[in-house]
Amino acid sequence: MTATAYNVIPIVIPAYEPDQKLINLVLALRSEGFPLIIVDDGSGPAFDTIFNALAAPSVTLLRHDHNLGKGQALKTAFNHILKSHPQSLGVVTADADGQHLPVDIIHVAKGLIEQPQHLILGCRHFTGKIPLRSKLGNMLTRAVFSALIGKKITDTQTGLRGIPTHLMPALLNIHSKGYEYELEMLIYAVSHHIPITQLPIATIYENNNACSHFNPLIDSVKIYFVFLRFSGMGLITALVDFLVFTLFFMFSNTIFLSECLARGSGGLFSFVAGKHLIFKSKGSYQGELLKFFLLWSMLLLSSYMMILGAHALGFNIYVSKIITQILLVVASFSIQRMFVFPYRPQTSTE
Repeated sequence: MTATAYNVIPIVIPAYEPDQKLINLVLALRSEGFPLIIVDDGSGPAFDTIFNALAAPSVTLLRHDHNLGKGQALKTAFNHILKSHPQSLGVVTADADGQHLPVDIIHVAKGLIEQPQHLILGCRHFTGKIPLRSKLGNMLTRAVFSALIGKKITDTQTGLRGIPTHLMPALLNIHSKGYEYELEMLIYAVSHHIPITQLPIATIYENNNACSHFNPLIDSVKIYFVFLRFSGMGLITALVDFLVFTLFFMFSNTIFLSECLARGSGGLFSFVAGKHLIFKSKGSYQGELLKFFLLWSMLLLSSYMMILGAHALGFNIYVSKIITQILLVVASFSIQRMFVFPYRPQTSTE
């Protein structure tokens, strides 16, 4: 593939306090004909020498006055590309710390050219001498992602990605600003049925990954809070539902009335939490309330029949309720995500 074929795919590199590795990477990619967007994420005057060395007609330098996080750096670049490079097929994001070889970046760019509607991931396989924290962190995140989101991703934390242009306006609306932004991107892609292609790349960790700015404690908490936001509200809703059911069944001994009141209480909490905390929907209350009521009615009937069925099989009424809650919580979340609170990306890039 000729170098001119790459001029429609800018390479985005967020950089915070970079070293010579960034210069080497930019020189290698310039020779292939890629436009480059470098985002200085508040590195400060001490690193001006590094950024000044990158100056070239094909290199655009965007700067943050303060360190805002990798996610915000990526969004700054996406906004710039949508305004200044509207003809771009998409972008390839890469890290500035030497973890991504030029040959692998080119590999991902080719993948984007061949499949311009797909999100392309350059996935490491974590074999050989890998820092323990990186290996365990990826294994855990991969397992949790697969369990909660329903998609097997080999490398959920990869920074080497080919992102089609049509996906970038929606990605600008993701609120995260740090390393967790890349996880939010994957969740959005899976939730909205964006095809994902995973390409193998080299796994490189120099000096035990000492140059990484990833904080194992703070950044890991932020990443897993993304998962907790999705699963925690479901558990709280189920708890509210069960407590209300138990309270009213103790006094009324009527399954249907107790289930109606329980579903109503849990449903109200679930709607408010889903709209404002989980899905952060901008849709109208009227339309989403109507869709939520339809979902609530369907789940009420389903849960009532399931409780009766479990109770008829000999289960205690409260155990029957718990079994029903467990079986319906995933279905409820999935239907809310797809039907009640579908993502509505803004078209403006301002």
